[in-house]
Amino acid sequence: MLIKVSVLQTIKTNMYSSRIFHDAFTPALRAFSKTISIFHKTQGNLAYLSFLVIENIVEETKLPRFKNKFNVFQSMSQINLCQFEKFSCFGCCGHDFVSREEIFSALKEQTKLLDSTKIEIFCSRETPYVGKTGICEHLIFKDGKVFCPCHPLQNDGNDLREPRCQKDHECETLKEFNKMSEDQKQKFLNFLRRKNLDWFNYSIAMDDGSLLKEFIIK
Repeated sequence: MLIKVSVLQTIKTNMYSSRIFHDAFTPALRAFSKTISIFHKTQGNLAYLSFLVIENIVEETKLPRFKNKFNVFQSMSQINLCQFEKFSCFGCCGHDFVSREEIFSALKEQTKLLDSTKIEIFCSRETPYVGKTGICEHLIFKDGKVFCPCHPLQNDGNDLREPRCQKDHECETLKEFNKMSEDQKQKFLNFLRRKNLDWFNYSIAMDDGSLLKEFIIK
């Protein structure tokens, strides 16, 4: 009962802070009740329970899935570790990464360039496949996160990445994550949530597979 009350209070707070949830308050309660009926499947995991509530809200209200720059409501099979909650990764297609300072300097320059021109021009410019820092020269840094402004998730589904981009690239960590069962995926995500990693350390650990290795050993 305490779990139900706690989650309900959390959902109500989020609903009143967001128009999409505020407008869907009544069907959201139906979604919450529906989720509680299958609570046993969450094995007591409140994070997973909240995720199911959100999924059911979308289903009950028939509303489009909410999107922002960094996250979308996703099923476990669609989780993108490149941009996951507080984490972001610069490893896409990169290699031979240099120091934090050099990479951050390059990201600031690329961000400054984007701010001074149109997104279409920025994304279509001809650049080396990978810059001298080891990262893609289309990556930028804003709000504490590194990401590709040309990616479809940043442009309402429009893919502005240039033809040379390896759009299907996946690091070994992401490949192994996609092979996991739903239960193992949730455990790995919770494992990541407990980590206090910034954009640089998360990127390196994802790229070299050290996070995955630590998870498997545990």
